[in-house]
Parts: sequence; C-alpha cells; structure tokens
Amino acid sequence: TVFIEGRQVNFGEAALSLTGNILLGEDKENGLYLTPDSLLLHGWGVYHSGNSNLPSVDWTMRDGRVAGTLDVAGGTTLSSTLRALQGVELGADGRQLFSIAGDSVSCLSDLAFSAGCGVRISGVTVLKGVGTRDVRLEGADGDLLVGGDRTNKVRLMSNLTDIDGEHVLL
Repeated sequence: TVFIEGRQVNFGEAALSLTGNILLGEDKENGLYLTPDSLLLHGWGVYHSGNSNLPSVDWTMRDGRVAGTLDVAGGTTLSSTLRALQGVELGADGRQLFSIAGDSVSCLSDLAFSAGCGVRISGVTVLKGVGTRDVRLEGADGDLLVGGDRTNKVRLMSNLTDIDGEHVLL
C-alpha cells in the first residue's frame, strides 16, 4: 500500500493506467467505485449509452422525455392517464381501426357494445342494446328527429308497429 497525502494531488499531463479498481469514498455503498467492467455510484450501477439501451437491461425511472420516436417491442401497461393531445391512431393486427386528428374522430371498423351499453348525448343514452336482439333509439330529452335538409327520403325497411307489436301502423 502506498499512501499519498496532500490537499491536492496533480498528475499534470500524465495518463493513468490500471487493471484494478478505483474507490473514491469509504466503501462501494457510499462512494464512487470504478472497475474496467462497471461504474457504481453509492452502490448503484451507472447506466450510459453503452449499457442502458440493451434488450437485456431492465431499469426504472421517475420521469423521462424521448426526443425522437418511442418504439416498444413488448407490452405496455399504463397505470395513469394517457395524454395524446396531438392525435391518436389505434388498431390491432397491424391495421388502424380508430383515429383522432384535428377535430374529427374516425372509427374505421364496427363498434361493438356489450348488452346494456350504448351511446350517450349529454348524459342521456340515445342508442342502447336491449336484451340480446333489440335496439332502443331515443332522443336526448327532446324529439327523435329522422332526416334533415340533406336527406332525400326516409325509408322504412320493416313494418312500424305499436308498442306491443300487435298492430302495424305503417
């Protein structure tokens, strides 16, 4: 063991070379520990571009920003709100099924509702599956309007009956 003491040790232009390790501090858990294979700060591995971006490395962080594209090869679990205020494209099997862009929401496939679920306007359900075969369509605390300025005609493809289905009205 060689002891060098002084308020400052200056190696000038010299290059230091060693095959062992360097410990700054009392021990690995409370200092800086450097070997040819690792760099530990307070007992924790220091990640850098050569060892953090590997498929075999797991790590946890509090907050992060990605300057480029984030491409996730595995599954993703979000345990809070997903914010995507510049648009959204969602899909399955490599096919886009839903998008939000500008002021439009586009559904590029069929919507499937579970029994008892439907579409609401101002908190009022206006379209709802009733049972396994029936559909209920109603106004949102107002009239049910069919057609408009750009509607050529309204065509009924089936009979229109009374509430009990006993009498054909049209």
